[in-house]
Amino acid sequence: MKLLAVQGILVLFLVSNSLQAQSASYSITNWKLSCTGHPRWGKSWQPKLVAKTLPKLGGRLQLETDFPTAPYGIVLLFTGVSDKKFGTLKLPLNPSTFLRGVWCGQLMTSVDIMTPAGGTVWFPIPNDRGLIGLRFFQQTFQTYNVSPGQFSLSALGVGVIGT
Repeated sequence: MKLLAVQGILVLFLVSNSLQAQSASYSITNWKLSCTGHPRWGKSWQPKLVAKTLPKLGGRLQLETDFPTAPYGIVLLFTGVSDKKFGTLKLPLNPSTFLRGVWCGQLMTSVDIMTPAGGTVWFPIPNDRGLIGLRFFQQTFQTYNVSPGQFSLSALGVGVIGT
């Protein structure tokens, strides 16, 4: 009985230490864009998404995005917890299949949080150990023109909350 209790305590100790040792990370993936319908689309039209800090407990994740292009430009940051589904829709999703306009890029994250962006965006990370290891996904969405609509989605940012 004592051996079983000691083994149980050892397992709890190892699990808790592995949770405390999770490194924070942030990477940009899937730079390959599917741009159609406009001769100017290309790498220069891809919205910027750059992590300046890591998502550490009790800290702030700092991201750099593009500034809106005048006069009709909008930049939004999408944050989600899935890169497989957004509701009932499978990801990645080509928005041009059901939305009019000229699109560059694909939606690669669920949109659980939508934040206005433009320049520096800060995300506070609560000092809650339950968040260690949480994986999240981010993309920027940008409009360039109203008529005809010209829109683009950035590459996918993948973050893991850690210490």
